[in-house]
Amino acid sequence: MPYICPPLPSAIRPLVMRHASDAGFYWAQHDQSVHSPKVGLERLLHFGRVLDAHLDGLLVAGDEGWQIAIEELERWRSSREVFVAAYLALRSDNGDRLRAVWDVIKLSPERGLRGLISALAWVPAKHSLPWIEHWARGNQPALQVTALRAAALMGAAADAAISTAVEPALRQEDSSVRAAACRLIGTGRFSPPPAALEDWLNHADLCTRAEAAIALLPHKPEAAVNSLWKAVGEQAGLAAEAEGWDKQQAERRLARWVRLLGPYLPYSHPAIPQLVSRLPVRQGLQLALYHADPALLPWIIDQMESPDTARYAGWVWYALTGVHLERYGLAVPPDADDERITLADSDLDAGLPLPHLPSIRAWQSMHGSALPAGSPVLLGQALNTDLAISTLALAPQALRTIASQWLAREAAPYRALSTRSPAARQAVWLTKLPHSHCDEWVLSRL
Repeated sequence: MPYICPPLPSAIRPLVMRHASDAGFYWAQHDQSVHSPKVGLERLLHFGRVLDAHLDGLLVAGDEGWQIAIEELERWRSSREVFVAAYLALRSDNGDRLRAVWDVIKLSPERGLRGLISALAWVPAKHSLPWIEHWARGNQPALQVTALRAAALMGAAADAAISTAVEPALRQEDSSVRAAACRLIGTGRFSPPPAALEDWLNHADLCTRAEAAIALLPHKPEAAVNSLWKAVGEQAGLAAEAEGWDKQQAERRLARWVRLLGPYLPYSHPAIPQLVSRLPVRQGLQLALYHADPALLPWIIDQMESPDTARYAGWVWYALTGVHLERYGLAVPPDADDERITLADSDLDAGLPLPHLPSIRAWQSMHGSALPAGSPVLLGQALNTDLAISTLALAPQALRTIASQWLAREAAPYRALSTRSPAARQAVWLTKLPHSHCDEWVLSRL
C-alpha cells in the first residue's frame, strides 16, 4: 500500500506567532521613538523595514495570521496588538474583522486607539480612507477622534476624505472630538482656519481651549499664545495633583502643549523664566529646548545638579549649544566611581552621558556669549531652512521634531512633516524638498 503524505499546514503556527509578536515590538519602537534624543531617521527606517517584513509574513499566512493577531489582541489589549490586528483587518478590506478589533478597543479606548490611528496611517491609503471618511461623519466620538487623528498623521492624502467633516466636528458636544478637529486644523492644511476656533479660546473645557489655541498659533499668535500659556499653567497644576495613569496622561498632554507653545513665545519676555521654573522640571526643559533661547542656558545648567534630571538637562544644553559633552570632555567618564551614573528617571535618559557640572559651568562662562541671540538656535547655530532640512535627515527624533515645526511655521512653501508618520514616507518627503542637500543620503537608505 503506497504511503500517502499528510497535507502540509498552510502556515507554521509558531513562526506566524513570532511574526505577530515582532511586528508589535517594532511598531512600538517606531512609535515610542518620536521624541528620542538617540534615534534618528536611519534607525526609524530600520524599524520600518523590519516591521513591514513581519507584517508581510502575517499577510502571507492569511487566515492563520489574522487568527493569531486577534487572539493576541484579545489577550493583551495593548496598542501594539491593536496595531497589528487593525493593519491586517484593513488590508483584508473585511469589515467584520475591523469590527472584531473595535470590540476589543472599546473596552478600554485609552489603551488601544493609538494603535488603530497608527494602523490607518500605515496601510496604503486606499484601504484606510473609506473608513476615515465614514467614521469622521459618524456619531461615535471615539471613532470620530480616530478618523480625525489619523487624517492629521497621514497628511494631504486624507484631505479630500476629511475636509467636510472638520467644521461639524468643531461643533460636537464631546470635547475629545472638538480637540481632535483642532489638532487636524493645527497641521496647517486648512487655511484660513474656521472662525469658530476663536470662540473656543475662552471655552470652559481646558483641552478644547488649548487645542484651539494651538490651531490658531500661526494665524492669531498673540491671542493664541496668551490662551495656551494659561492652559499650560492649569495643566501643570492638574498634572501635579494627578496619580497613576491619570498623572501619566496629564504629563503627556502637558509636554505636547509645551512643545508647541515654545516656538511662539516672544524672545526676552520677562515672564518666560518664571513659566519655565513653575513647570515640572522635565516639561520646563522641553519648553526651554523648543523656545531655543540661549538666555535660558543658565537655568538649564542648574537642572544638572539633580541626578534625576541631570542627563536630560545635559542633552538639552548640547541641543542648543552644539557642544557634545563626551567629545569635549564635559561628561563624567562612564567608569567613574559615581553611583549617579546608573540613575535614569526616564526612558529618554537611557544612554545619555552624565554632565560634569563644573566643566560645563566653566565652558558657559567662557563661550556662552558667542551663541547667536534674538532668534531660535539649534546645535549652536541660528535656525534656518538649510539647518532644518539637514536636521530632518541626520539628527535624532527630538531635534527632527523641532526642525519640522520650524519649517512648517517659517519656511513656506514647505508643508509640515509629521515625525510620527512611517519612516519611509518621511524619507520620500525629504527628497521632494526644494534645495535639499540630503537627497543622495536619504535615497541610499530607502
